[in-house]
Amino acid sequence: PGTWGSTRFWGGNWDLLMRWLTEGNIADATYRLRVVGYDLVGGALTNRRVLKLCNTQDDNEVIIRVDNRITGPGSGHPTSASHPAGAGTVHTETLEPDTDILSVKIIHADNTQTDLAACGKIKINATDKVQIDFFAHDPDGHLAYYSLQATYGENLVRNLLSYGTPVPLPAGSAPVPAAAQVGPNYGAARLQGAVAPHWNGGALRLEINAIDAFPQTCCYQIELRAYKRTIVNCNGNYPHRNLSEYSFMVEV
Repeated sequence: PGTWGSTRFWGGNWDLLMRWLTEGNIADATYRLRVVGYDLVGGALTNRRVLKLCNTQDDNEVIIRVDNRITGPGSGHPTSASHPAGAGTVHTETLEPDTDILSVKIIHADNTQTDLAACGKIKINATDKVQIDFFAHDPDGHLAYYSLQATYGENLVRNLLSYGTPVPLPAGSAPVPAAAQVGPNYGAARLQGAVAPHWNGGALRLEINAIDAFPQTCCYQIELRAYKRTIVNCNGNYPHRNLSEYSFMVEV
């Protein structure tokens, strides 16, 4: 038709309204985006109005929560030998989310305990417990889930959360607040009392049979992962994530 190029155009991405560059431009907050239309009268835009959804009197709008992540020195992540981050580590220098394995202890049947340091070595028996203090925390309250596992040998893994349920650490014993809901995922946290859409996670303690975590003599690596629920550039596979690792030798 003769109107192609003037009032009719080929178009794609029917569902794409706009590309909104928020990082570095828009503060973290909740925003209402609305479609505004005008009439063109005598070369001027007039009759400004919020357009309605088709066949309704409802404003055409969408409500979006912006939650951008800061990484690097400006993130506020502490710099310490006990919580290394950035270059030369597997841990991203950010608080969104942040993870750390605070301590690993072997609790003996007589209630004595032995600290197990990173790169350390210990002998365990069938009556010993392992106590792992850790945190998985997002200050914005958008934590999706965390995982805690021990890898060893060749391609072998133990899901430590399958052997017990974490409990909140005592208040003040960690650099982040104790977890109000232990999770380990947002759905479980909601059932435990978290109010949508927020779940911060926090500081936790897991105590399980040591032989369940470390079934044979070997080198072990505890891996703590945490993920946020943010969608980043249309990527919904939890790209805002973090990892902490802690390795040692166990003799059974």
